[in-house]
Amino acid sequence: MSASVVLGAASPAAAHDDFVSSYPTADSTINGSPDEISLMFTGTLTGGDDATVVEVIDESGANVAVDPRR
Repeated sequence: MSASVVLGAASPAAAHDDFVSSYPTADSTINGSPDEISLMFTGTLTGGDDATVVEVIDESGANVAVDPRR
């Protein structure tokens, strides 16, 4: 099984904080499922529904993130 990491931040307030890096790297494909991912931003992200969404996509296109809103 392989998974792709897709990252996105959607919020007018979040526009001031930029995405810096991640592990695994954004838009990468890895073999197996990552035990965890880490995301680095230039500041604190704004909370709220749909402020930040993380997706871990498997080879069939399904989001396999345990909790995409955490």
